Amino acid sequence: MKNENVTTSLGEGCEKQKDMPLQVSKRVLNAVTIAAMDSVEKGEDLYGPYDTASDLMEALNDPSG
Repeated sequence: MKNENVTTSLGEGCEKQKDMPLQVSKRVLNAVTIAAMDSVEKGEDLYGPYDTASDLMEALNDPSG
């Protein structure tokens, strides 16, 4: 589905229901996500860069971590 079709469908849903056809809520990050973001900001636990998608997938699938 193209982006304009999604936008059109959303607009039509709003018009039909006189409301948003989906729930909109504030994103709340859990503790694990916040800790990971803090680590990245400190330059900790970073991996890569990878030259190819295959290299990335190999690293992701490596059981030694």
